[in-house]
Amino acid sequence: MRVLRYLRTLLKLRCTHYDPDLKGAEEAILQQLLMLRRLNRFAMYRNRHERNVASEMLSVVDSKFLQLQNANNEIEHIRKEIERCYEFKSTDGNIDLVPLEEFYEKAPAAITREEVTRIDLHEQRIARLNWEMLERQNLVATLQELEGRKNVLLSDISKKEYRLKSLKPKIEAIIDATRPVQELMSLKVPTSIFDNQRLLFGYLPKELSVVAIQTEAYCDIVEDRDVTIECQGDIEAAVKFLEGSHKELSENDDDLDQSCSVKWLNYNLLQSGGYVSPIPPVKRHHNTASEQIIKKRNLVLVEHPMSLVLTIRCDKCYKLFLQFLTWQSINATSMLDLGDITVSLHLRYIPEVQAIAAKAKLIGTTLLFYGSLLCDESLLIDLFPKDDGEKCSNPVGQVKLQQLRINVSDYESRIGRFFQFAQKMAGIDQGDSNTTNLCDIIQSVISEIQYRVRTRSALIRCIKNLSAIFIIVKVMMIKKPCYIKLVRLLKVFEEMPLDLRNQFPARIVSRLSEFRMLTLTQFLAHEAVTDDYKKLVTAEASSCLENHFFFTATIERSDAILTVLIFVRFFVICAFFYVLKISTLYPKYSAPIYDLEAELNLMSRSYFKCAEEYMLYGQITFLMSRFDCFLEMYAERIQSKAFSREHLYTRRSRGRDLQMPLAFDASTTAFTFS
Repeated sequence: MRVLRYLRTLLKLRCTHYDPDLKGAEEAILQQLLMLRRLNRFAMYRNRHERNVASEMLSVVDSKFLQLQNANNEIEHIRKEIERCYEFKSTDGNIDLVPLEEFYEKAPAAITREEVTRIDLHEQRIARLNWEMLERQNLVATLQELEGRKNVLLSDISKKEYRLKSLKPKIEAIIDATRPVQELMSLKVPTSIFDNQRLLFGYLPKELSVVAIQTEAYCDIVEDRDVTIECQGDIEAAVKFLEGSHKELSENDDDLDQSCSVKWLNYNLLQSGGYVSPIPPVKRHHNTASEQIIKKRNLVLVEHPMSLVLTIRCDKCYKLFLQFLTWQSINATSMLDLGDITVSLHLRYIPEVQAIAAKAKLIGTTLLFYGSLLCDESLLIDLFPKDDGEKCSNPVGQVKLQQLRINVSDYESRIGRFFQFAQKMAGIDQGDSNTTNLCDIIQSVISEIQYRVRTRSALIRCIKNLSAIFIIVKVMMIKKPCYIKLVRLLKVFEEMPLDLRNQFPARIVSRLSEFRMLTLTQFLAHEAVTDDYKKLVTAEASSCLENHFFFTATIERSDAILTVLIFVRFFVICAFFYVLKISTLYPKYSAPIYDLEAELNLMSRSYFKCAEEYMLYGQITFLMSRFDCFLEMYAERIQSKAFSREHLYTRRSRGRDLQMPLAFDASTTAFTFS
């Protein structure tokens, strides 16, 4: 930098004026330039040297970094190998060994060697395996001894069966010989399944035999002629099924013997080394898992060839009276006779899941209207609390169905459901009540079926009296025919008892113009059914929603229309659930209508008393009369003249929430507060 400044000064002086004395300065400049060039070359050489040194150091650093990465990878690989070694499971790990404390307590000291095995886990494992092998050898010896006893007992049983078969014709001959004596003494011998179906009864599975015997005993004790028993099935198929069961049992015994010799003794102790070496198993061809699953899926729900049918007469003949309004305004009455209502309870035993399937069917009558209400798949569902038949009562059978992915819908239409009451009838699943008599269980099942059919029959009668009848009349006009639809206005009070009718006002202005059944989709799609109502209905329904019943009704007064949605859960044991919605012509009435809805759902039974089969009549009449009260009182409250007062009231309202008088006093014929 000093040389450059000196050169710059000389150049400025030369450019400004020429001086002969500066000639020596030019030589100095040339010398300085040569020195500058030399210094520049030295600087370039030094820079090149430094770059070479830096490059060598960088290559050394890269080499060290690469070695570090290789070392890290090797360490990670070794760590994974160590973890895999720790996670390695030997074949002996699948053996269920006795607990450690039990091993030290029961095993001899020669095997336990507690002073060594307490410290060395490897020696402890070998000692436990040796003790397990010794115990299983003893179990095999015990098994062989029991097999010998079993064979002796089987031979004894076969001899006794042969003697019993030889006694059968002698006993039948004695019975035939005593029949004339019974006829002479006028002895009435009751018929039973042993007389009429003795041959079929002998081939029933033992579970269904228990049901048949207990039901027969129940009918004889209480003299119930409404229940009959019938055995159905093919004897030849039952014999083949029984032979197949014995054959399968013998094959299982052979497999058990082989498994005892191979699996139970799959470890052999070497005296020299003290280690356990596995014995190679006998090679046999086994089906693959997929083949076994397909085979099991086809066979798991195969029913026993013999089944049991209980025929229960639930209700005697009842008649529905339907009134038709003809074109000439003449009332014509038609009587629908449904005959005896009889339910056939078909019980089938499924050996693979070891459970009884039950299915109900209506026989002996033809229902023209609302047949699904009386007898369908929901007749037996929740016949008893928490017994919907969705799962098999046998845990092992339920696990089989789950593993094979078999649902209720796959077999319900064919064999029914595995209800718990069906298992209790056979004494399979008694739960905590071990002292319960099977006759009492059968009596409760029959009573519940009769009660459910009777109450659903009452529901049908209520529906038929509340439903509208439409008649299409063809009228010939001048040019083309015209169709006119005539509607008979509904009459709620046709079959209502007098004592129930007297609990309501004599004059009810509102009228029921429509009452019909809905499907589940129609009910949930209605605008009045909000998400909160859907959650409430789902919570109220203990089983699938399709098993319950839904209705809609329309109540009118002038131009005010009240839409009523009704959810019926197992009529009439549980209360009805109502959803109310008033027409949009009166938007101010929408909020107070919820108070009427709450009273109807929660407190309606406190306002009137009636038998259970007339509860639907009473609640519909309560809703009609209170709809009058609601319209009249609320019209006065908002100073509207849309609805005139047609009833008497002790007070217009009560309390801060302006509660309306909904209780009716028959003595004063006025609405009051309860």
